[in-house]
Amino acid sequence: MQLYFSHFSPNLIISFLSTRECKLSLSSSDPIIGSIPPQLGNLSQLQELSLSRNSLAGFIPSTLGQLINLQYLYLELNKLQGNMQLYFSHFSPNLIISFL
Repeated sequence: MQLYFSHFSPNLIISFLSTRECKLSLSSSDPIIGSIPPQLGNLSQLQELSLSRNSLAGFIPSTLGQLINLQYLYLELNKLQGNMQLYFSHFSPNLIISFL
């Protein structure tokens, strides 16, 4: 399942996706402003997370390190900070992270 959301409601997204294998893309013509909700780390079946090209700022939540099925993580073109290596060091070497 692949979903695209243009209006970000973390609680709705998390409750809807919590038991599904899926890909989640949060982007729109109006950039999402704020920080990455730590609750996204509860989506244990998430395989792909795209938060690129938004106005996200602050630290990358360490809870994203709980996404054990994650294969692709796209965070580029935001104002994020954090220790990606620390959060994702236990993941498969095949995990693709784009953070520029």
